Amino acid sequence: DPPVHALKGIHLTIEKGDFVALLGQNGSGKTTLAFHLVGAEKPTNREATIRVEGLDVLRAPLSQTVRRINYLFQNPANQLFCQTFGQEVTFGPQALGLSPSEAKERGRAALRQVGLEPFWDYYTLSVLRSTETLLSLASVLAMDPQILIADEPTGGLDHATGERVMEIL
Repeated sequence: DPPVHALKGIHLTIEKGDFVALLGQNGSGKTTLAFHLVGAEKPTNREATIRVEGLDVLRAPLSQTVRRINYLFQNPANQLFCQTFGQEVTFGPQALGLSPSEAKERGRAALRQVGLEPFWDYYTLSVLRSTETLLSLASVLAMDPQILIADEPTGGLDHATGERVMEIL
């Protein structure tokens, strides 16, 4: 099989405050583009450049990239790995260098924003898909990124939760 050029010749400018949807059929490169924007994948073309808010995503440490741009996975189970809701929403802020008390404050605020603050001590294992989605959204919001890319954020959700997610975004 010949090599696949998933992304070629893309020039994309999105202004601050824009809410953008990338549409296309399965396999058209939407998730690949998102992974490149957040630095999770690197282009094979050595001449390629990816700049987000002036940051060179290809050369910047991931710790700098996630402060500017972050990613909400299509399947929230792929994003969650801590034992409790509280641990989940404080992990990212602590990894960014915030103190435990600052991380807890941000985590509580993020859980409050998605309607899950009462679940701080609950275990993340075996929760409903809608709860997983809201928790994964809260874990990203707690890091306070300037840009958030959400991959099919309402996929598999009931109507009410889907609307809530879109309101938060």
